[in-house]
Amino acid sequence: MRKTLLIAAVLSMTVTATWADGSASKYDTAIDATIGENKFNQSQERPDSVVWKFTADKNYLAKVGPLDGSYDYVYVSTIIKDAATQKSDTIDLNGASADYPTKYFPFAKGSTYYMTIVAKGETGINLNVEENDNIDGGLSADKPVTILLDKVNFLGNAYSSDYNGYNAYAKFDATETGVLVLTNSNYFSVDCNGNNYTGEYSNSTYQIKIPVETGKSYNFTFSLYSPTAFKAELTFPTQGSIDIPFAAIEGENTVPADNKDYYYTYTPSSTGYLNISSDKSLPGGCVKVYESKYAIQYDQVKAKSETGSYNVRVEIQYQPTTPYYIVVSRTDKAEADETFTLAMEAYKQGETEDSPIAIDELPATKTIPTAQGTYYYSVNVPANTNKFLHVETGLGENANDGTLVAIYPKGSYIYSGVKGFDNLDLAVSNTVDQTYLIKVTSAESTPITFTASYKDINKGDLITDPADANLGKNTVTANGTRYYTYTPTKNCKLVLTATPEMTVSFPMGTGMWDGNYDVTKKGVDYYFAANGGTPYLIKLENCVAGDEFSISEDEFEQGETKDNPISVEGSEYTVDKDKATNLWLSYKAKKNGILTISCDAVYDYSSMIEFGKKDDLYLTGMMSTEVDPTTGDSKTIYATTLAVSEGDEIIVHTQLNSLTEDTKITFTERDFTEGETVDMPYVIEVGKPVSLPVATRNAPVWVKAKLGVGKAEFKADSYLSGDYFKNLTDAKSSANATSFYFNADYTTSEATYNYSIDVKEGEEGDFYFYIYSTNMITKLELIKSNVSTDGIATIDNTDTEDIDVYSINGSKVATVKNITSANLKSGVYVIYSNGKAKKIVVR
Repeated sequence: MRKTLLIAAVLSMTVTATWADGSASKYDTAIDATIGENKFNQSQERPDSVVWKFTADKNYLAKVGPLDGSYDYVYVSTIIKDAATQKSDTIDLNGASADYPTKYFPFAKGSTYYMTIVAKGETGINLNVEENDNIDGGLSADKPVTILLDKVNFLGNAYSSDYNGYNAYAKFDATETGVLVLTNSNYFSVDCNGNNYTGEYSNSTYQIKIPVETGKSYNFTFSLYSPTAFKAELTFPTQGSIDIPFAAIEGENTVPADNKDYYYTYTPSSTGYLNISSDKSLPGGCVKVYESKYAIQYDQVKAKSETGSYNVRVEIQYQPTTPYYIVVSRTDKAEADETFTLAMEAYKQGETEDSPIAIDELPATKTIPTAQGTYYYSVNVPANTNKFLHVETGLGENANDGTLVAIYPKGSYIYSGVKGFDNLDLAVSNTVDQTYLIKVTSAESTPITFTASYKDINKGDLITDPADANLGKNTVTANGTRYYTYTPTKNCKLVLTATPEMTVSFPMGTGMWDGNYDVTKKGVDYYFAANGGTPYLIKLENCVAGDEFSISEDEFEQGETKDNPISVEGSEYTVDKDKATNLWLSYKAKKNGILTISCDAVYDYSSMIEFGKKDDLYLTGMMSTEVDPTTGDSKTIYATTLAVSEGDEIIVHTQLNSLTEDTKITFTERDFTEGETVDMPYVIEVGKPVSLPVATRNAPVWVKAKLGVGKAEFKADSYLSGDYFKNLTDAKSSANATSFYFNADYTTSEATYNYSIDVKEGEEGDFYFYIYSTNMITKLELIKSNVSTDGIATIDNTDTEDIDVYSINGSKVATVKNITSANLKSGVYVIYSNGKAKKIVVR
């Protein structure tokens, strides 16, 4: 009798707990918040919501965040009632970032605001407010926010979660001349009176600095996606500093005598050359030109004078909203103020593509006008010339950084031609007259002199007209890059033996994007599998006239191709170091299980080992990370694991360079363990989480879960992804797969990733999860499965005698032994215990 009553009590308590789960609003039990710290001990086992409320007695700008040292996110909301319908809606406020994760929110007088945090254990919020009637956000140009000095100014729409862009407006009336500094914790930019200003990074904040003058008004337009907040202050830097630069003008500009840096701004009225000059010297100093104030911060110099000189000439563009900055660095104090002359000059002949210096006859020798700068020359090539346009500079490979010579058709992009330092050749063989440009960019100390001429095109000079290569020895007839063609007489291992200096490739076509055949390089031999009767292009680079190369048609040895690999009979193979650059092995799995392939060669980024199954179109690189358990140091090794079936043929291809000794490749097989195959999956149930090992494409993890109709919910403590199948048949054949990945849940204080599946009628049953991507060992939980448990009763037996359970028709359904339990579904049962029988009904 005692055991029967125990069952009834368990059932009763379960139903009572379910009915007691109410649906009251979390705001009804909100805690009154005070200014400063607000703490609470959340005693629930799992993170849950804690809500504070604050009713504003004035207009405030509130700063809301978690307790110091915490990164829990605080949600701020308010309830707004529609005056017409009397319907209340909860609005989540969109704040402006302060120190992460703290935010600023506008609190309007008379409104109540709710601050929610999701956590467990001791938690809390920080609430600080500052009286501020300036909290409307400046959402229209006729109602801008008035920028207040030494206060935080809030702009934007706090009551919208729409992240489409919009404008917010502000104004500032200057009562003093100085620099208005706006400081924000995040990057921002603004248009002010037609000029664009961007935040400069300084001391973990971003600052916009705008010179202002007494009596003038400044109108600001912020382009926003969410609210922003900044502090404003007025500073008074020295004239000529970076914050209040001198305004440079065309003509004479004064440089103070003190030894320091002086900043000038200049906005050109047109595109052309900025020329700064002075008859004074600048001992130890120089003049630099920057495209913007931002460029100064990152030392992106557009042009600079020689040390000791004011003189600099540089091409600049018309940019009316962003002034150029000129910095005069004076290291020695002068006897008196000095001046420099600024002038804008129109382009001279040869300084643009549109006005090149014409070269009327070839050959021709030209010297560019200045040591530094860019100049264009044009050559008109008559139709059907069919020559190389050849340019020599005499620089060889000794050109300075920044020097470059290019030849290309006028009207085309520079990459359609050729570029380098010296001995440039561009084939010119048009059927109509064509103008070509020679662009010379010099960073040398003296002006570059170059010679332009025509040069004959010989067979082998161009990929479109290759020379014929012969079986056996061939002699190169010219320097540089040479092109050949060769047609094998049979299917073979086509081998080209080159000089050590040559680089060899076999183009798959004459086009830029046609690619090359995959070849194996062994010493100075380059080889690949060629088809008899098929012509192949050959490209030889770094040739010297008189060099020799040879071609042979050989037979592949076993192990040199995927189609004829060396069969590994045991569990280990020793790689001959002379064959390691191209070795193909085959291994047949002896049983169903996990195969580990490893190689004891030291990992080298210029080498590679690939593996895969015999029929795989592409092989996979073999590498993994090994961690020293003593020191924690990690290193990359050649190793991998994969699931195999008995008889699977596994291919291993080595491309190992510079081996100093023979190397071993090892094949180790073992039986499957839990989770490594669909027939032995981890089984996950509600309330019974499983710990999953790291999963990869080569070492996936299988999990099974029984799901009922409705929304099934999963949770993990790390990211994971893969495919799932709705039955075992599909899982085994990889049919009807659905990809999944867990999404991060940022509302919890712990690392949490969630996923859910909507199971439709007829789909319920065992679902199989093929997980192939996890970052670490991962705990996976099934939070909700919708598997019906109505009427299930639990019988617990703590006595030494057995309890026998029978169905109403006399069939034994369970025996509950000591210290065990059994589950019963809905139905009528007879329980035998201590020689007595008792009928129970489980609903």
